Amino acid sequence: MMRVALGVARPHRHHGGMVSFTTPRNRRILLSGAAGVTQRLVQLATSLITLPLVLHRLGDAGFGVWGAATSLAWAGAMLDLGLGGALITLLPRAGGQRGVSRDYVTASLFVATGISLGMLAIGSALALLWPHLAPSGPFLIAGLGLAVNIPLGLSGALWFGLQKGHVTGFWNTVQTGLTLLFVVAGVVAGAGVTVLTLAIYAAAALANAGSLIHLLWRVPELRPSPWPKFGVMRTALRSGISLSMIGAVASGAYVLDNVLALHWLGPHAAAQMAVALRVCITASGMLAVATQAFWPEFVEAVAHGDHHWVVRALGRGTLMVTVLALAGCGLLVLAGKPVLAWWLHQDLHLPHALFLAMAAWILVPALTRVAGLLLNAKALYRGQFLAQLAATALALALKPLGAKFLGAAGLLAATPLVSLFIICPAYAWLAWRAAAAPRFQKVRA
Repeated sequence: MMRVALGVARPHRHHGGMVSFTTPRNRRILLSGAAGVTQRLVQLATSLITLPLVLHRLGDAGFGVWGAATSLAWAGAMLDLGLGGALITLLPRAGGQRGVSRDYVTASLFVATGISLGMLAIGSALALLWPHLAPSGPFLIAGLGLAVNIPLGLSGALWFGLQKGHVTGFWNTVQTGLTLLFVVAGVVAGAGVTVLTLAIYAAAALANAGSLIHLLWRVPELRPSPWPKFGVMRTALRSGISLSMIGAVASGAYVLDNVLALHWLGPHAAAQMAVALRVCITASGMLAVATQAFWPEFVEAVAHGDHHWVVRALGRGTLMVTVLALAGCGLLVLAGKPVLAWWLHQDLHLPHALFLAMAAWILVPALTRVAGLLLNAKALYRGQFLAQLAATALALALKPLGAKFLGAAGLLAATPLVSLFIICPAYAWLAWRAAAAPRFQKVRA
């Protein structure tokens, strides 16, 4: 039976000052990136099939409930208190020490399971004490699905921590296939909102469970102990909560844009904003999966003192993701309007300024994407948090002015505009310092 070896690759020699993509480290990045992008493309194609089917089956009202219940699925990644991200740093940093890696896995699964059971206990207590607060069928399924997938969802981070992100891409593709199968079967069987909501969360649970079982079978050294070490748990939680706080503050710059558009500009502008944000988040997610594998590779490279590779990977990775973002933004600006009209089967009359704002929303974060992964790899969280906090505060302050003069485009553009002048220089300076530093910084909460 095959086993995945727990260990860190030796430093790679460079010839002629070039970073060869034939080295194991760079091959892993390319393989993981290709798998992630392929999965996202499959997911996009699946959405083009399933969304019209569900809309036709449930009608506008039912589709709205289904969309609200299934949209909660993305929150599962935030409910683990950042432990998934912490594992991507902590596992490769363990340097092949099997006991240490196993302790991190045990602590993370223990905490994630505790969060899951706590959610179920609180939800059950509220339903018993105040029956009128009990959620309807679709939202009950959503709550149960979220709870189940909190510990199971750590499997993707564990594969990345082992520098095998392509396996995560495979299991995400399995989830996409199961989603398509379950939704189509539900529509053919005439299922209602609750069953079609179950189709989404069941596909995620089955794929995540398969991924976790696969990992623990291939890497028996990571099978959790009966009880966690509390010192290890504190370390994982410090790192995870820091990452979670950075993500929460960053998302605060745009998470309310739909609500603000509705309140300030009316329902038509809110519909435009909903479409614009969907495009922006989809494109940014594509760039994220294309570059995620840099994170554990940075950890390994710094652990072995391969700072030359870190500097070159930082520069070349940033150039790569910027070129990809520019290409996508060019297509969006030139052909986005007819493509969206074809997909939505109606014209929402999105102004050209909104497409430019969408392009900026996608491009500007791409400039700091690889730098942020290096900072995460070295557990440098404080600077990231302060920069994101300042940018989010200023973006929220500028949104009323942008909405007043440019409508939905101005409201959306406030976030990348502020990021260009705060996040980009801050991350460039922090990443350069991190690339030059010879050793890991101490993990800070």
